[in-house]
Amino acid sequence: MKFLLDEGVIVSAGIVLREAGHEVIFFNDSGIVSGSDDATVCTMALLNSAVLVAQDGDMKVLTRGHGAAPAKFPTLSLLKINCRESEAPVRVEQAVSLIEHEWQNSQQSNTRMLVTIGNNVITTHR
Repeated sequence: MKFLLDEGVIVSAGIVLREAGHEVIFFNDSGIVSGSDDATVCTMALLNSAVLVAQDGDMKVLTRGHGAAPAKFPTLSLLKINCRESEAPVRVEQAVSLIEHEWQNSQQSNTRMLVTIGNNVITTHR
């Protein structure tokens, strides 16, 4: 799998993904200008065929596949980190096998992946 970390994501969460054998594009190495809007970050993730890793609540809105408003990026897979920053690396490590499973499922069903990591829960959305 390939991941693109959004600007606000703690680097150590990306290191956990890289140590699990995945390719990680860190924001500072992505070529995206600091402070770029969310649409630019989403577009870069799609262009790189990467799962976007974000802490920004707006990213989930941009990628949502349900509700009244249409998604602007309906094919973008998202790993949403919704826990305390200090807990993010441990929570990502705990979720790696689930993330990999959900990615495999999304590839087989030709859908996007959406996993949310919270303080006390990890959820998937299909």
